[in-house]
Amino acid sequence: MKAIIITKSSTAQKGLELNFGYNIATPVGSSFRSYISKTTFGSFQGSFLFGVTNRLKLGVQATYADYHEKRSTTIDHKVKTVPLVAKGEYSFSSKGVIRPYVGAGIGINFINYHRFVANVEKHVNTTKSAFTGDAGFLIAFSKTSDFGVRLGTSFNLLPYSEEGVKHLNSFNVQAGVSIPLSKL
Repeated sequence: MKAIIITKSSTAQKGLELNFGYNIATPVGSSFRSYISKTTFGSFQGSFLFGVTNRLKLGVQATYADYHEKRSTTIDHKVKTVPLVAKGEYSFSSKGVIRPYVGAGIGINFINYHRFVANVEKHVNTTKSAFTGDAGFLIAFSKTSDFGVRLGTSFNLLPYSEEGVKHLNSFNVQAGVSIPLSKL
């Protein structure tokens, strides 16, 4: 007796991919905005994701944000955050040029807190929990390509408690590239 096995192969979004891009982060919440009120344009985001299916990816993501606000010659505030999260991402389409996605992650936030007030300097390095949610879309270079441009937005929920700053939450906008490493 002979068995016939039929398989269907689809490579869209399977395998390991690298996503890297520019990130614009805005402080959210009254306590963080009273400490740092300016949006940072000096941040980046990157991830390694593995396609479990054509639509579901799992991996790790890191975001670097560098906030700095000099209020006067005697008051200087700096905060650097690096949330490193285990992330899941779901794509609503594995074909076509435009592929929308949503994602969520949980992990740890590495924090560098610096305050300089009237020749008194306080510097704290610590870690706290980190949570993220994001949505966006991949604009593929062709209908069958996994190479493309990623445009998205995210919210980082970053608990913290230091000198009246209760959290370091941020709203982010990203633009970057997606490179399928398994295709190289």
